[in-house]
Amino acid sequence: MNKYDVGTGIGRQEGIKFDTPILIEAWRTAPYLHDGRAATMKDVVTEFNKDDKHGQTSNLSEKEIDLLVEYVMSL
Repeated sequence: MNKYDVGTGIGRQEGIKFDTPILIEAWRTAPYLHDGRAATMKDVVTEFNKDDKHGQTSNLSEKEIDLLVEYVMSL
């Protein structure tokens, strides 16, 4: 199992590497992120995707974000 610094650590957890699960059946595992601070997958790709560390989503339109979230939740 590989662990990665995904840029979501805060304070003393900054720089810590986390187990990053696969996206298959992500719909079953809410809330998201290591501490559950993202209630929805949309929160993950918008509010908690600073500096595009979870993929380049900052340049996506609202419709494109909705389609991306719909796709991830369909896996």
